[in-house]
Amino acid sequence: MRQGGYFLLELVVVLAVLGLMVSGVSTAYDNGNALRERGLAARAGDTLREAVRAFALTHARLPCPDTDGDGWEGGGGWEPVRKTSKRAGFPTAL
Repeated sequence: MRQGGYFLLELVVVLAVLGLMVSGVSTAYDNGNALRERGLAARAGDTLREAVRAFALTHARLPCPDTDGDGWEGGGGWEPVRKTSKRAGFPTAL
């Protein structure tokens, strides 16, 4: 005659099923975070590309890097826009 309560085997099965369910949910959550971060990075790249494009169209050159660490452009500059615009995907006519 069986008394009230659960067998150890029943508890193991229930815990195993719960563990599988939790791992499935956590994997889906991690994938959602990765997709969201990828989307944010793509939008940041698009914003940066548009900013460089606007600078190049306005000044007819690409921005110069900060060579001395003061937060402003250093001297020298980069290649002229007409040379690099085709490689960067910018319009060639300014």
